[in-house]
Order: sequence, then C-alpha cells, then structure tokens
Amino acid sequence: MSSLRPPGLGPIVGHTSATSATIWIRAHEPEDAGSNIHRHRRTVGVLAIVEENGVPVTKPKVHYFRMHREYDRTGIFTLGKHVGLGETEKSKALKPDTDYEIR
Repeated sequence: MSSLRPPGLGPIVGHTSATSATIWIRAHEPEDAGSNIHRHRRTVGVLAIVEENGVPVTKPKVHYFRMHREYDRTGIFTLGKHVGLGETEKSKALKPDTDYEIR
C-alpha cells in the first residue's frame, strides 16, 4: 500500500551554490525495527519547491528520488542538477539571492 508520510529526519540543506542546493532526507518507515530494515518495502522521496521569495509557486514541479534501504532509507536530491526517477531532464536551476521553501 502506498502512502505519503512526513520525513523521519530532515529535510536538511547540504551543499549549496548560486544555482543549486543539495537536500538530504531520511524516511520514516513504521515497520522498520532499529537496524532490522523491512526488506519488502521500497521508499521514494518526493520534493517540490512551493515558494520563491515568499510567493507561492502556482504549479510546483514534483521530483521523485530513491531513498535507499541499505542506507537506512536516506536519500539526496540536488535541486538545479539532479535527474529524479522517471525524469529525463535536470531540475530547474535555482536563482541566486532567492529564498526557497521546499516540501
């Protein structure tokens, strides 16, 4: 059964440049028990920019990316560089001196 849950940890902003930012997220999987990771569950991250400089984005582009079971269901996505699952082009480059809100 598919469901959308809040992250277990993050999002955390990693490396940034004038036109990109790396976002790190750890998923929360209720059926995992400590180091015993539920092996039949796949986890996909979902990320979108929802605001630019406090102005809501009218049609946010949603990006999907893998959250690796073998790395405790963590995943990264680099806005401005990364190509997500099922996408053929990179995410849109970020604008310098712009505040973004992601979800």
